Amino acid sequence: MAGLPGGVVPWVLSGKDEGALRAQAARLREFVEARPELAPDEVAWSLVSTRAALERCAVVVGTGREELMEGLSRVVAGEPAGNVVSGRRGTPARPVFVFPGQGAQWVGMGVELAGVFPVFREALEECGRALSGFV
Repeated sequence: MAGLPGGVVPWVLSGKDEGALRAQAARLREFVEARPELAPDEVAWSLVSTRAALERCAVVVGTGREELMEGLSRVVAGEPAGNVVSGRRGTPARPVFVFPGQGAQWVGMGVELAGVFPVFREALEECGRALSGFV
């Protein structure tokens, strides 16, 4: 697994509450500190592919091991950092209806998108079939 553009690697953490999130960050920091052979991108892959996604979450981003470890330390301490984003997971996504070309958009926007992007056209046609009995 490669990092994001520019060599940035995200370490994603979660816990059932703030205390659990900090404890998870502390355990990860200790684990990685004891294993200097671990590559940051391998740790990132393991975090997103083997861990549960719980209510409280944080993402530490960095271009190298030291930056990532410092970010973990800030999560453990509950301190803000420029390379850490934390918060709560939102409610699960719900379907929405989008009616392109209505309101502030330019006239014919949906027609233009359907002409340029086949996947948009197909989705628009599918919505049309699904709603045909109601309109």
